[in-house]
Amino acid sequence: MAKRGIGSRLFDWANIAFFLVCAFTMVFPLWNVLTTSLVGAGEYYSRMIVWWPQKFDWTAYQFLFNDNMISRSFVVTALLTLFGSAYNLLLTTMLAYGLSKKLLPGRNTILLLITITMFFDGGLIPYYMLIKDLNMMNTVWVLFIPGAVSVGNFIITKAFFSQLPIEVEESARIDGAGDFRIFARIILPLSTPLLATIFLFYAVVYWNSWYNVLLFIQNESLYTLQYVLRIMVVQDGLSNKSATSFFLDRGRSSLEFEEGVRMGMIVIAVVPILCVYPFLQKYFTKGVMIGSIKG
Repeated sequence: MAKRGIGSRLFDWANIAFFLVCAFTMVFPLWNVLTTSLVGAGEYYSRMIVWWPQKFDWTAYQFLFNDNMISRSFVVTALLTLFGSAYNLLLTTMLAYGLSKKLLPGRNTILLLITITMFFDGGLIPYYMLIKDLNMMNTVWVLFIPGAVSVGNFIITKAFFSQLPIEVEESARIDGAGDFRIFARIILPLSTPLLATIFLFYAVVYWNSWYNVLLFIQNESLYTLQYVLRIMVVQDGLSNKSATSFFLDRGRSSLEFEEGVRMGMIVIAVVPILCVYPFLQKYFTKGVMIGSIKG
């Protein structure tokens, strides 16, 4: 092995330093949010940066979880993420499997119509009128039925199904298996990395969803976590109101440390989806390689 010169080693150290700086700039904001939510008002205002709490203060989280709307929105978001992602994944895989068959009548026309929706839509007002005419306003159905299939996820899924060996299906048909049995017993088990990846894609969208709530939901019992966070952090800021006024308007007592409650709300909204990722990471890594390796 050739001896490395000083220039090569300096280049390596420069790369390491650069990526450490990049990592710090990405991690520090998250760390600052977490530490701010775990200190009291006195410690927060007495220090320029809270690197580590001198005394842990859980008041912000107690305040948040004692609020019925926030606890309820957390449950709504968790259930919507779980069941909505499963529902979307089922429809996406069934649609992609059917359209991956080149002999399907009208296949190219259907693919063209689906692809067009990636670039054009009917506009917000027609979309709102459609939802209203379907009597989906202020119902849980409006949170996941209109966006049941993502075209991007459909294209990824179809590409994966198209590269599966056709011999596997042909042997199953010889044994008497039908389309649904082949799909459930053969195709889906062979597609575990794909399913985990697409499920994660849908789950992240559902966990971060708030726009449909803003447009179509007036019932507080159907508010999602991100929409409540928006009310606290964005909407109240634009209307020159504070998180304190948000709770006071709903009959809650005044906050001792408003910034801590805001940061605590952000932690509650971000941490759960971050905890899920490590369990799906190995499948996600395989899933993003779909289409680059022929099976």
